[in-house]
Amino acid sequence: MYELYGEEILKSEEVVTSVQIAIVRTHYGFVKQCNVISDTATEKIYQWQIFDVEQQKYINDPTNNTVVNIDGVDYTPVNGRIVINKT
Repeated sequence: MYELYGEEILKSEEVVTSVQIAIVRTHYGFVKQCNVISDTATEKIYQWQIFDVEQQKYINDPTNNTVVNIDGVDYTPVNGRIVINKT
């Protein structure tokens, strides 16, 4: 199960020990993050994504055009997507 905690997504798991039942929460990611969605020999594609709590997964966020710094270079996404050609 995933939970929102501020701007973070936490993954919660129930752990049963001989003494008690505990809930262990670990960092899973952020609500919004720029993820690699494709990496080929010719290009690398990044996409802004947002975590959908109901679907329990990241979905594309085409409205986010926040500048992203990748390897020291600022890129402005178009429809939430950055395409970097490998040359």
